[in-house]
Amino acid sequence: MPRLYLLLPVKEEKLIEGKKKYRKKTPNTARLCADDVMARDKLKGYQDSYVERMQVYGLQRGIEGSKAKHITTGQYYRELYVKNENLKGEIEDLQEQKKATREEVRHVYDMKDEARDKFLAMDEYVRRKDNKLTIIETKQDYEPYKAQEELNLIHELFPMMKEQLRIADLCRKIGFTIDAVRKLLPANCIPLNTNNILR
Repeated sequence: MPRLYLLLPVKEEKLIEGKKKYRKKTPNTARLCADDVMARDKLKGYQDSYVERMQVYGLQRGIEGSKAKHITTGQYYRELYVKNENLKGEIEDLQEQKKATREEVRHVYDMKDEARDKFLAMDEYVRRKDNKLTIIETKQDYEPYKAQEELNLIHELFPMMKEQLRIADLCRKIGFTIDAVRKLLPANCIPLNTNNILR
């Protein structure tokens, strides 16, 4: 049950020497009486008015007419012991879960490291293959130019060769065989004197 504490300062007067004399109060004047201040309905009114003023700070009224009863100290400690034992069991379970989670995290990190190593190895493999492919493509791109350079050199050395190739291509399109084209185009042989060349 909520309680409300009230402090009333008492005015101190100098003690008059001798026995204190009391005078009788008139019944029509206001008197301070515990029954007037501490009555059940007054206490409820104090609680209600206090909550009304404290609502701006987020205070809420407790349950009115609550049937809650105090428990004995022994019962409190028994319940506290049971809760403590339950909490110990829960803590052990949570520690086991924590240990299992750490093992899972370690396993995931190991798998991540393994995957990273595989990825790096695959990346290196792809890079090497890409370099080889680039070299092959470069060679293939250069081959037609090389063949054209060789053909240009042949045409420079043998000017009639260009015309003979055109005639041979025309004969092939008509249907001549390679042997017939060879017989048709005479091969000019040039005798070489190796002594003159090697000087």
